[in-house]
Amino acid sequence: MDRIDPRVRQADCQRNVLEGFGGVGKSQLALEAAYRLRGKDPELSIFWVSAISRTMFDSDYRDIARQLGLGEHNDPANTNLLTKAALEKKIVGKWLLILDNADDVQLLFGNDDTEGLVEYLPYNPNGSILVTTRTHEVASRLDVSPSNINIIENMNKKEALQLLQNGLQQRQLHDVESVHGLLDLLAYVPLAVKQAAAYMARTEMTATRYLRHCRASNNTLVDLLSSNFEDRCRYKTRNPIATTWLISFEHISRYNPLAADYLKQLCFFGNTNIPRTLLPEEYELESDEALDVLKEYAFITEREESGSFDMHRLAHLAMRNWIEENENCFEWITKGIELLDVHFPALEYNNIVACIKYLPHTQLALQFGQHAWNSEAVYRLLRKISWDETAESRLWEVFELAKKALVAPVPLAQEKYEEAELLFREAFELRSMAVGEENLQSIDALHYLAGALYRQRKYGEAKILYVRVIELKRKMWGEAHSNTLETIG
Repeated sequence: MDRIDPRVRQADCQRNVLEGFGGVGKSQLALEAAYRLRGKDPELSIFWVSAISRTMFDSDYRDIARQLGLGEHNDPANTNLLTKAALEKKIVGKWLLILDNADDVQLLFGNDDTEGLVEYLPYNPNGSILVTTRTHEVASRLDVSPSNINIIENMNKKEALQLLQNGLQQRQLHDVESVHGLLDLLAYVPLAVKQAAAYMARTEMTATRYLRHCRASNNTLVDLLSSNFEDRCRYKTRNPIATTWLISFEHISRYNPLAADYLKQLCFFGNTNIPRTLLPEEYELESDEALDVLKEYAFITEREESGSFDMHRLAHLAMRNWIEENENCFEWITKGIELLDVHFPALEYNNIVACIKYLPHTQLALQFGQHAWNSEAVYRLLRKISWDETAESRLWEVFELAKKALVAPVPLAQEKYEEAELLFREAFELRSMAVGEENLQSIDALHYLAGALYRQRKYGEAKILYVRVIELKRKMWGEAHSNTLETIG
């Protein structure tokens, strides 16, 4: 409190920063500090200015101008300069200016064509400025002393539980295990907890049922994270926790496109222990700068062992959902699978640790494999992980991808029959090893392998396989079955 009190250090206009990722509660802390200071000194003027957009900043400065009796002006820039000049005079007395949501670096500091908002921040030893921001770059460029930068972390379990309990009935929280499971799922992010509590209060839903919905599917969880709710401490246009991450993403996209691309790519891997090798880099310096931006916005955190990152779970989910709805996600799915195809190591004794590190990212990426443009890379990647415990369930995926490689328009146009032959041969071998030849999927794989040989004019080999397919179908369904007759035909 003393740091932001303009009465404490009267030889300077203090600048302090509350720094933390979206939804962690920076604005609420700033509001609480303002109330406490005003309680100690009713003569202290409190000015709340939003930096979400230029329009909101201009509007708030216009309100301050009215309070100071500066009259109405048509030109916002002129009003802002007059307001700044007035706040720099001793006659206005002691004041605290809170610059809230100062997240957009370009908006704050400008460029060659436009002035930044910081040009209108007043300097007066009788005043003090408190800034809330999601990124450390803002604090550093404002030339704020490290001792005046306060990093706001997530709540602990006790604090999160107290926040969830506010406004809910005891019967809604009777299942203690579900309550703690829900808080863990929400990563103890204050805004996410408040949003869940608001939804549960409105629908009279129990924590057990709400948690069940969250775990039902990613889409359901995103819907819940995107639901609006009444919160008098926040701007009405940006309540949901999912929205707070997207606002940060929009800021990043404007001034560091590479960082935005990295974020898009990360969404289609797992969200923990992500190797840096899965983020392509042409120039190491640019790559380092892009990763620093993502760390500053708290999208990722670097692990103690260099070269790997974690991505915030809620951000990971919200971002992927946004990409799937608003962009061509096939591009990022394909790039991710191609990177994994290159970097996933061969299964050898001395590579086991590396295989385990890449495996969860590969498994998640392959969930989107049917959308990848490079089916050969998907197939190779499936083969690389065929040794793991889910091999049996992936064999059918192998076959479907092999089939796609033969019959899809692109492979046909490029006449990749040799690649198709290899795909079907491997698919048949894997399937027959797992469940034997006398299985529908094994027979289909053999049938398509024969077709790939036939299209290469390898009629002798194709005939042998077709005869074998007919024999197997006769054994399974009999001579008169339509499947058998179709193959004979």
